[in-house]
Amino acid sequence: MGAEKTLTVTSFDVMPDSRIKPSALFRYYQQTAREHLDSLGLCFDVMREKKCVFVITRMKQVFYKDIRGYDEICVKTCSRGIRGAVFTRDYSVLRDGEVACEASTQWALIDLESRRICRPSVYADYFDKQEELCSFTDIKKCQLPETLEGKYTYRVAFSDIDENYHMNNTRYTDICLDAIGGLDKGESISEISVDFLSEARFGETLEIRLDRLEDGYCFSAENVDTGKHCFNAIIRTRR
Repeated sequence: MGAEKTLTVTSFDVMPDSRIKPSALFRYYQQTAREHLDSLGLCFDVMREKKCVFVITRMKQVFYKDIRGYDEICVKTCSRGIRGAVFTRDYSVLRDGEVACEASTQWALIDLESRRICRPSVYADYFDKQEELCSFTDIKKCQLPETLEGKYTYRVAFSDIDENYHMNNTRYTDICLDAIGGLDKGESISEISVDFLSEARFGETLEIRLDRLEDGYCFSAENVDTGKHCFNAIIRTRR
């Protein structure tokens, strides 16, 4: 069985045009998924005792209808099973009984100390395929232009860090939107794709290359301190 959570979008979880911030939606996803894991007996403390943690590696989010401040929404989540070392988790958000947006995410289980991928088979029974909440089933890598003209530098702040001692995955889209100076008037987000390639820790500096696409924006970030590629992202928009 999956899990679901009904909540009301708060005034501080929206952008100036009253549409929900992607980061707020991702926080709702994260909390609903965490409560689902808790119900399975895989709460944070138990995973810490086993010295392992789930980290997101890829996600795709598609918006069909606007979600605005004070809307009541129902967030649903379930596992789509394990394939190789990849755990897939889907989400669907209903507003007024209709699907407003949906997302699919891929996760890896890593050793908390070595940061290496753990064998997922020991948890296979917890993550049998339950159902498919998304109309799309394949999350592809972000395809970026060879050259990105823009540049934005970001230093990871203490407020970005979560219980895994790295920047929480919900923060990446906020940084991307900051890098472009926000959306243009009349522009709204239709789709977001992110490849999470390496973690970013407190105090580390990200050098982000970015550019405009015909239907949105693209981003590629390097961690200056580790020399590793941190993330790629595409935000597609409509008017």
